[in-house]
Amino acid sequence: MEDQESRIAGLLQKIDELQEQIRLLREQYSIAHETLQAIRTGEIDAVVMSSDRGEQVFTLQGVDYVYQRFIEQMGEGAVTLSGEGFILYSNQKFAKLLGYPLQKVIGSEFKNFVCYQDLVKFEDLFHNSQKQIGKREEFWLIRRDGNKFPVQLSLTQLNIGNTFIYCVIITDLTEYKRKEEAVRESEERFRKSFLDSPFPMIMYLEDGEVLAINQAWTELSGYSINEIPTITNWLESALAENPEVMFSFTQRLYQVDRKVDLGEINIRTRWGENRVWNFHSLLLSRINGERKTFILMAIDVTARNRAEDLLRHNALYDSLTGLPNRVLLMDRIEQALKHLKRNKKYLFAVLFLDIDRFKLINDTLGHEMGDKVLIACAQKFSQCIRSGDTVARLGGDEFIILLQDLNSKEEGIQIAERIITSFNLPISIEGKEFFITASIGISFSSKKINMATELLSNADLAMYDAKHIGKACYRIFNPTLPQQGTRELEVEKLELEAMLSAALKYQQFILCYQPIFSLVTSNLVGFEALVRWKHPHNGLIPPNKFIPIAEETGLIIPLSEWILREACRQMKAWQEHFENAAALRMSINVSGRQIKQSNCVEKIDEILAATGLSANNLKLEITESLLMENRESFGYFLTQMKRRGIQLSIDDFGTGYSSLSYLHRLPFDTIKIDGYFIANIAAEENSINIVQAILTLAHQLNIDVIAEGIETEHQFRILQELGCEFGQGYFFARPLDVQAAKSLLI
Repeated sequence: MEDQESRIAGLLQKIDELQEQIRLLREQYSIAHETLQAIRTGEIDAVVMSSDRGEQVFTLQGVDYVYQRFIEQMGEGAVTLSGEGFILYSNQKFAKLLGYPLQKVIGSEFKNFVCYQDLVKFEDLFHNSQKQIGKREEFWLIRRDGNKFPVQLSLTQLNIGNTFIYCVIITDLTEYKRKEEAVRESEERFRKSFLDSPFPMIMYLEDGEVLAINQAWTELSGYSINEIPTITNWLESALAENPEVMFSFTQRLYQVDRKVDLGEINIRTRWGENRVWNFHSLLLSRINGERKTFILMAIDVTARNRAEDLLRHNALYDSLTGLPNRVLLMDRIEQALKHLKRNKKYLFAVLFLDIDRFKLINDTLGHEMGDKVLIACAQKFSQCIRSGDTVARLGGDEFIILLQDLNSKEEGIQIAERIITSFNLPISIEGKEFFITASIGISFSSKKINMATELLSNADLAMYDAKHIGKACYRIFNPTLPQQGTRELEVEKLELEAMLSAALKYQQFILCYQPIFSLVTSNLVGFEALVRWKHPHNGLIPPNKFIPIAEETGLIIPLSEWILREACRQMKAWQEHFENAAALRMSINVSGRQIKQSNCVEKIDEILAATGLSANNLKLEITESLLMENRESFGYFLTQMKRRGIQLSIDDFGTGYSSLSYLHRLPFDTIKIDGYFIANIAAEENSINIVQAILTLAHQLNIDVIAEGIETEHQFRILQELGCEFGQGYFFARPLDVQAAKSLLI
């Protein structure tokens, strides 16, 4: 929208400049015309003289005055004609306009320089000059080189000693016409920019009169210019339910200095629909005479705001059960810990719940039935707690309950017992009864515990102890509980770290390439490079096992450099062997630690130079969550990449706690919608709404969209209908090794 405003402001400034230049040309002509009138009325005397050649010429008394005003100031062509139309006198300006030497012009018949199609009009002007005193006519004259040029002639008849002569001023209109055409074109561009803008626009005067409304305004608000002759008429309809906002908004509409952001306003359309528009007002001070003229521009952000609400909800709540998720839970535990610091007597508890034998239900009855069981369990948990408590789902069959402001530990134990007792009755789903039990671990707050993760870990250990002693019961954490499982995890982590270091040394990593296709043409447009660890004894180790450890230990930096170098080398090799690989892009994920390296930009330059791959063939992907955490510090890196022509993409879009409105401030070329939304696009209305909102905003900002995780034809067709440009996923192809990827290029 800012580009639209800049184009309009630029066009208006150009129109302004051109109109000023045209005004100066007219002023110059007026000086010349005043001088001729002075000659004609006798204010300046003219006398007849004879030349050596016997030709009749004239001179003027007060010649300094005439030359100063008529020649020097005017700067126009001027001639004197005999009664028969021969040129008795010409100034250098006119001779120069024609391209002839002065001596060739004097003595010639003036009409010889008039274009054929204008001869009749010139004869009429010349022979009826007495009746057409001061009349200005436009003609086309012919230069010496045969080219035509436009002029304006003003012819005045003088009676000097019983002899009629004619004074003619010739104004070259070439520049005038050019500027006039430029004005017309600029006004046409402005008109087109205004009328064809995808954003609603309304032009109004300082007294509120509406001058114009574009099509987008009519389509989105429902009102045409005939229905709202003044902007107040529209405001009274659109903001009728909120008179205070209407008054404030109206006042600000006329207090615009040049451009002002009026913010988001809830409006009502003609058909009664509530929408949210983000308004900007622009002052066009020199349009329409002395009255100030404004343009009110808007962008409909209703879908974006709804999508942001859904994204915020999904970032904080579990999509299956509607319960708070880990993010919101951890925040509430942190708040409880802060309360404990202020009040040492404050007591709260964390309950870790796990559904017993839930895996058996999933394996025998399927995931769909398993999901219904989880929803029923979530409802039971919610019925057993107090109003100020929180039930959250961590994932799978694991739930957490935060019990706030307990009077005693016994109160927390009673709630745990109430939950266990509630499962004595079976859960009925679709006519089937399920006897469910749950194991519960309890961790009470303590002055010695300062971290939410520690409370959660303690409750987890207590829950496993409850399962160990027979399930369907609770256990309270104490430091003497066995922590063998935790120790084993730490040992496994240390061993994996050592193996990871060796894998880098002995080149055990390989790249797979997942194709990215156009959903419009089905053509291949690029690949995403995905790293795999091929261990000589343990086989393929998935990225989610080793990437977090690589990030934690710093090994991600040499690993990321190897991935970037190898992917660029491979793409260049394909380009050298296959013509249709020239326009393909290689997409590569970059890590936060990699970007934060002081030499990151220089390292990317070195890799591109070493491999010979053009920057235009490289696309770097940054996850949304990483971007939101480092938006300010990543600014330099993003700018440098764009300057080099490297494309930038936001990965896993929709999973972070973010705002869609930040997109226009960042130099990204592509958004990759997270696979979660694609997986549920056919089943969940929320998912399809979010995808639609992301696509709408991205297209308004000229950002491409890639849907990742497309697995079915149904998902593919929905995305096509929604206007998504690109996609990747198992529906097209799994990540491929080099040979398999090469087959797509043949």
